[in-house]
Amino acid sequence: MLIKKRTINLGIILLMSIFLISFLSASFCCERTDSGAWCQPEENEESCDASYDSVQTSCEATGYCRTGTCIDNNNGLCMPNTAERTCADEGGSWDIRTTSEIPQCQLGCCLIGEQAAFVTQVRCESLASQYGQQSNYRADITDEMTCLASANPSEKGACVFTNDKNQKDCDMITREECQSRQTTTTPVESTPGFFERIFGGGTEETPALSELGVSFYAGFLCSAEELNTICGPRGGTVCGDDGKVYFQDTCNNKANVYDNSKLNVDDYWTHLREPSCDDGAGNKGSSTCGDCDYLSGSICRQKKVGEATSYGNFICRNLDCLSYSNADEGFTGDNHPKHGEKWCAKSSGVGEITTTTNGTDVTITGGSNSLTDNLPGSKYYFKTCSNSEVITTPCAEFRDEVCVQSDLDETDAVFRNAVCKMQVYTQCYFQNSSKDCENKELRDCRWMETGYAFSTNGLINKTETEETKNNAQIPNGICVPLYAPGFDRTSSDAKKNGAEICTLASSACVVTYNVPLGQGALTKQISELTLQQKIDICKKYKGKNCQCLQPDWALGMNSMCISLGDCGTKNNLIGKAGEIREVVVITAANSTL
Repeated sequence: MLIKKRTINLGIILLMSIFLISFLSASFCCERTDSGAWCQPEENEESCDASYDSVQTSCEATGYCRTGTCIDNNNGLCMPNTAERTCADEGGSWDIRTTSEIPQCQLGCCLIGEQAAFVTQVRCESLASQYGQQSNYRADITDEMTCLASANPSEKGACVFTNDKNQKDCDMITREECQSRQTTTTPVESTPGFFERIFGGGTEETPALSELGVSFYAGFLCSAEELNTICGPRGGTVCGDDGKVYFQDTCNNKANVYDNSKLNVDDYWTHLREPSCDDGAGNKGSSTCGDCDYLSGSICRQKKVGEATSYGNFICRNLDCLSYSNADEGFTGDNHPKHGEKWCAKSSGVGEITTTTNGTDVTITGGSNSLTDNLPGSKYYFKTCSNSEVITTPCAEFRDEVCVQSDLDETDAVFRNAVCKMQVYTQCYFQNSSKDCENKELRDCRWMETGYAFSTNGLINKTETEETKNNAQIPNGICVPLYAPGFDRTSSDAKKNGAEICTLASSACVVTYNVPLGQGALTKQISELTLQQKIDICKKYKGKNCQCLQPDWALGMNSMCISLGDCGTKNNLIGKAGEIREVVVITAANSTL
């Protein structure tokens, strides 16, 4: 009986094994199903996509469904447990190794701006390119928690540490500076991160309060009571790098901007807060508010005698030039130069040049009076009010630059601005029409209707002969610089010392006195006669070019000369005048001398 029973049991086991093998072999491994799924078992082979492989076995036993790591080389992403064919169809590189075995799949800390992400180096560079920023890849940070805690490196806060006296000390510094002192890992609490959408799960980390090692508390002040440091509130005031007045704690750390109304407000000594006090006009000279505004003309300075503050020793100093007064320049009474204001200085021998704007047209006036402006030796200057002091700055030598001032009307006053403007005048002398001469986009010139024209041989009198009157090629005027330039008389270069330019307007008028025989004594005394006597004699005896004896002729010719630059006869900077010389030559010819 016993033997028979064993035989029956063996037969049952054998039958069950055959049935099990038959059941397992009934399914097919589809590399891709008709529904688009990859490496799925199906009861019927008809459910497999005919374009791909299918075998009646388990998917784990196939070569085409074996899994590995798919590497996206463009974006630096590594996808584990991915089939080889799936990876190839997605444009990736397949590797049978796990991500931990592949060098390019190793993760590090990617710092972009104020954000952090735990990604590969290639992914870090890709993200930096997308956002147009520089990246800082830290391969030495090998865990995500430490990496995410490195976000916002420039964020200010309280860095708590144990000093050499075993006291709980504190510095107000950035997260990055504090982390450089880090000796232990601080517990963190997570909040949604900037990269969460991109990476499918990243977080920014805000360190929680901790007393372990060096800890950073973003947004906290060292005087915060809950930090329990040796630093307390109300340690005076100090100037910040941004020019504002700040409260100080008892450890000499900057706290919030000085606001006397918040002196005893606990939260103002606990968290970083934006200033809310405002005494107007950039808080110039305010005794209660330290929110100085450099652009409005105030900056933090230690208070002086006569200045008062409700707390501390620093004040928003007025940067306007309150001690400057100059009636010639328009500063009298309470009208003082404002900080940043510039204006043309009143200097000897130059004219005031101002600009007025009408829509898009700009008109420049002044500085073109040849007799009183731009005298030999003169130079333009402009002045600047900066940090309560007036600074004088010269324009270029030889009046290559002129000072041009424009006045901007503000709601309560005029704000002046001045610049040294380079003169573009070297092409003036060659223009033959007023239109070309006064083309302000190309040159700084003005047209003079003189009846004369420039030539290489000197001046041409347009009205002297019929030939010159009818010659359309000879203009009825000359083109001269808008503001007469200066010349370097010490230079041997004719272009620099003005010799070539002054020659353009040089003119000699020969006056002939037709004195009859027997009047020789009169001729010899011509140089001693008065101008009117000379004119009378020239007209009486019908001399030639008698008009050149008229004062208007000399003045007209001289006005052309001095308009060219340091030419002609006019007072120089020290008041010395030039002169027009008369040369008398006596010649005997038949009945005339």
